[in-house]
Amino acid sequence: NQSKGLIHLVFGIAASIVKQPKLLRYCPQCFDEQLAQYGERYWIRGWQVSGVTWCSKHSTPLYEFSIQPRYEHRHEFYAADTTPDGRPLRHHKKEALRISHVVEQLLQVEPQKSPTSHQWSCYYHDLVVLAGCNRGSNVKHDEVRERIHSFWSRGWLSDNQLTLTKRDTCWFRTILRKHRKSFSFMQHLIIQSSLLDRDISPSDILVNVKCYPKKQRNVHPVVLPKRINRDKRTQWLKLLKECGCKHARLHRSQGLYMWLYRHDYEWLMKINRR
Repeated sequence: NQSKGLIHLVFGIAASIVKQPKLLRYCPQCFDEQLAQYGERYWIRGWQVSGVTWCSKHSTPLYEFSIQPRYEHRHEFYAADTTPDGRPLRHHKKEALRISHVVEQLLQVEPQKSPTSHQWSCYYHDLVVLAGCNRGSNVKHDEVRERIHSFWSRGWLSDNQLTLTKRDTCWFRTILRKHRKSFSFMQHLIIQSSLLDRDISPSDILVNVKCYPKKQRNVHPVVLPKRINRDKRTQWLKLLKECGCKHARLHRSQGLYMWLYRHDYEWLMKINRR
């Protein structure tokens, strides 16, 4: 049994379809700077994370260290060094640099208790609604898949074992269902950036997810004062006039949209179709 450590849990490696790199990776320019500043080279954690194939500091491809660490000697020390036959990982610069920047942020997140499965389920439900990728309570998976392909190239997805299929068991479908398992940070990033039309920092994601209740509660209908409804409607009408439905929903006032979606659904759908 190949036991994993805390860092593997942070990145969702322990339960992920995304494979770990088999070879250590390094940036030659970073090595030169380390040698000049400290008199020795050292491995950087961020280089060894799945999906990171370019150095975010120098915007250059990482190289693979030609010696492959063997699992039975996984605690053996490998001195940071270059190898004559090390090869650069030149593919998919745009996606690799995006992943590198997110990994840097993720490694800086303070240790904390993970959100519950119910919190993740609620978060993704609202994310799908905000993106307009739902039909009632159902997810329009074809639209989600198109959004992902517009943000992340098919070649990059394939190279990272994240190819999108129409199968019901495909990972992007399972992550949008009721959460019962863990996913790689890359799977979360791909879904969230595609539905939000932008990248979002890991710390902001965790704050948003933890706003939801930790477990499902019995909810009783509450009659809200008409004044609140009118105020919310006026705010939304103003936003529609200023920037249109999609921009208002995704970038200006997600909280207002979700409030109206939950409490004033019929009016919201009617006004958005105008």
